[in-house]
Formats: sequence, structure tokens, C-alpha cells
Amino acid sequence: MPEDNRDNELSFWFGELPEDREDGSDEGKGEGPNSESLSNLSSQLEQEKDGRREERFVFFLIIILLLDVMWLGSMENWTAPLVIGAGEALLLFLAAKRWGLKEIVVIIDNWMSRFTSGDGS
Repeated sequence: MPEDNRDNELSFWFGELPEDREDGSDEGKGEGPNSESLSNLSSQLEQEKDGRREERFVFFLIIILLLDVMWLGSMENWTAPLVIGAGEALLLFLAAKRWGLKEIVVIIDNWMSRFTSGDGS
């Protein structure tokens, strides 16, 4: 008897489960208000993740710029800031790629292709 209550409770919260159907069909799977709200929630979650990745990248960029202003401004030669800047650009590119920021990766790829292509366009 307690098992019947549990089954009723589960079907109340989750609807009719495919394995509970008499014919064993998966008809209706992925349809209805539950799947619609699930897709809305998953898209909202993905947008939130993208926003946080972008915020993380901007924070990382600001920290690098502040450190550059602090340390590179006091250097006496010009080669060290160039080498450090090239290393930082590579680090930012790898961070953007790792964090899944497609827009930034595309922008950096286009920018880098200008320097690697022979025509300069």
C-alpha cells in the first residue's frame, strides 16, 4: 500500500513516466509544459554561464592592465614591455578559448591573421 502512494506522488510531480505506460511507448516524451519550462531554464542557465565567463575574462583583463601600468611604466628599456605584452596577449587568447568566449576568440583570430598573412589586409 505505501508503494502505491509513492507511485502516485511520483506521477503527480513528474507526470506519467514512459516505463509506467501500459504499451511501453515513449509517446509524448519531450512534449508538454515540463519540457518547455526545462528548455527555458536551460537557456537561461546557459546565458548566465556565458555572462559569468565574460565577467571573469573582463576581470582578468583589468587585473593584467593594472599590473602592466604598475610594472611596465617603470622599465627603462622598451623590449621587455613588448615581450611581456606578447606573452600576455597569448595568455588572454588562451584564457578566452578555455572559458569558451567565442566572440573574443574570433576577434583575436582575425586580428592575429592580419599579422600572419602576407597581404596585410
